[in-house]
Amino acid sequence: MPSARARSTSRRWWSARASARPRVSKHLKLLTIAGVVKRRPEGSLVFYAVIDRSVFNFLAQAEKQLLATRRQQLDALAAIL
Repeated sequence: MPSARARSTSRRWWSARASARPRVSKHLKLLTIAGVVKRRPEGSLVFYAVIDRSVFNFLAQAEKQLLATRRQQLDALAAIL
């Protein structure tokens, strides 16, 4: 069973921006279909949990790569200016 911290509802994720709700719901559905997250309905709420925690390692690696690419782009721009 995932910890309370690892669990969340789509409502919590989109509460800051109500207009994002349909997009969040769509992405959660796609992640569920892909087997990345599982959903557990409880009454009117649906809780989501990551199935394989190695996805966090993948995301961390992707973030490092994106940051390195951005740094290269900024360095190239700084050299021009």
